[in-house]
Amino acid sequence: MLNWSNEEIVITIYFLARCIRPKSLRGLLLRRGYDRSLGAIERKVISTTKQYPYLKSVNGQWNLSAIDRWMNDLVRSQESVNNLTRYSLEDAEDMVLVNCLLEVY
Repeated sequence: MLNWSNEEIVITIYFLARCIRPKSLRGLLLRRGYDRSLGAIERKVISTTKQYPYLKSVNGQWNLSAIDRWMNDLVRSQESVNNLTRYSLEDAEDMVLVNCLLEVY
């Protein structure tokens, strides 16, 4: 299995922390050139929050301020973080499509 890049990890944690569902996140990763299964995404989130427990508060909520600082440390550039986490019109359309499909099934 391929190792995750820091960029993939940033995308994953950023969007999950902002209430994007894992199935929708998979689409965001694909759009950005990364192909990960839902299981791989879930395992990466678990391992990342174990490695960096301060990303979540004691009650299990994401600590968005800590995540923002952590992302900058991980990829070393605010511009890179902005590019990775930019939410495009195409991303929004994908979210609507995925959510509609989820409601049907």
